Amino acid sequence: MVCMFVKRLVVLNRSFVRSARICKNSFGDKFESSSGFSSRLVWYQNKKGLCTMSSSNEFCVIYVTVPDENAAARVTESVVDSKLVACVNAIPGIKSTYLWKGQVTTDQEILLMMKTRTELFDRLQETIKTQHPYETPEIISVPITNGIQSYLDWIRDSTLSST
Repeated sequence: MVCMFVKRLVVLNRSFVRSARICKNSFGDKFESSSGFSSRLVWYQNKKGLCTMSSSNEFCVIYVTVPDENAAARVTESVVDSKLVACVNAIPGIKSTYLWKGQVTTDQEILLMMKTRTELFDRLQETIKTQHPYETPEIISVPITNGIQSYLDWIRDSTLSST
């Protein structure tokens, strides 16, 4: 179990607790107030603003590698235009070394980092596969467990509503 101490905490009923300890365990995020009261954690406030720390994993980052700028543009335009993602960062100059069909291969690639809602992953994956030149594209989802609330709201507002 990993714990951290915060000065202000907003819980399910959005009431503030003066101080609390946030503990992450395999069952999700929990908090304990100085009075001993425990509940599922929904929000906490740090020095930089109000952040979420929800075990629901509503949001995720998708990593996709592509071989060149043309593939990056094709995939990016497709997923942003269809509102399957709110944003795509294209990070050039990635050197990938991997085993493919029994051979160690090294290639220069572009890493696409996409921010979206987890519930859109299946549709996003299918869209990427139709635009991607690789036989087996890298499409990996990582949950966003913390983030500034206004940014997470923007992701929600910029992507398709419930599927």
